[in-house]
Amino acid sequence: MARPGRKRRQDVKRYPNQQPVRSLAQIEAETKSVAVEARMRHHGLNKHQAKRPDAGSVQGRLLMDGFLDEYDDDALTRFAQLRRDYMRAIDSPPASISVGLERQDRSFEDLLEDVDQSVRVVSEWNGLRKILGIHIDAILAVLTESSDPINRMSLRGGLAALRQHYRLPLRESYGTR
Repeated sequence: MARPGRKRRQDVKRYPNQQPVRSLAQIEAETKSVAVEARMRHHGLNKHQAKRPDAGSVQGRLLMDGFLDEYDDDALTRFAQLRRDYMRAIDSPPASISVGLERQDRSFEDLLEDVDQSVRVVSEWNGLRKILGIHIDAILAVLTESSDPINRMSLRGGLAALRQHYRLPLRESYGTR
């Protein structure tokens, strides 16, 4: 019985389900080309910009655009790490319960160290939220890849507060972009 469509190549290795065997390099190249095309279409980047790894995030595109410099990038990266640590600290289950079927064998000192770390992270997060004030929404919009438009003036204020908090050099101006 004839199959519709073009004829299969006979010189290609196939899996038992008749799909052609592709190398990891081929799969990776196809995946990257799809990602580059999507970045070009969605964010209006040229091919050279879309191939850069930092083009995949709002923070990276603001850095490429020249709106952020390396100190702003460093401050945002530190803030993002603090946010991840904070979310882990408030969202994690109590250390005294077992996870799955295996019991976690941890010393009392390790548990106290985890509690101390969580208290430090939560304290630093709350302090930084007070420092950032109304600018925290703009900072979080960059880090969470929000589809809402970013208020660049508020982002500038938040970046200045982050630079001051992390004792990074302050910027003269943020230009007109």
